[in-house]
Amino acid sequence: MHTYLLIFGLFTAILFFLIDKNLLPGTIIARKTILNKLRNNKKRELQLYKELEELVSAHQAWSFTAFPDSDITYAEYLELLKEKSDLEYSEYEFEKVRSGELNKKQLSDYIYMIENQEEAVAALEADIDFQKTNFRLHSNIATAC
Repeated sequence: MHTYLLIFGLFTAILFFLIDKNLLPGTIIARKTILNKLRNNKKRELQLYKELEELVSAHQAWSFTAFPDSDITYAEYLELLKEKSDLEYSEYEFEKVRSGELNKKQLSDYIYMIENQEEAVAALEADIDFQKTNFRLHSNIATAC
């Protein structure tokens, strides 16, 4: 009977250690998923920034306002986007997830953050599509005059 209690105690101690150190299979899979999504979001955002930069450069629109109700130029807008990206996708953020030192609440917060990043990427993509249309419209007007 004592052997069973010792084995049960040892098993419980191991289980609590694994939970405390976030070494359970579900947590490991969650961290890998978060890392993959972070990498994908970063890659997609960088592609979109490059696309927007090429679009602005092709139309020499660096000093034009990026939004109708704003004084922000395309140059400033791209700079802000890059700064945001540098913060959200810093090596520090990747290392925090890789380290395994995040608790369940923090992992949950990262999942929420990634969902927000995915929405921001989709919004940026829609904005670039709008900007393409806007530049084409202005080019057609300028050519017609």
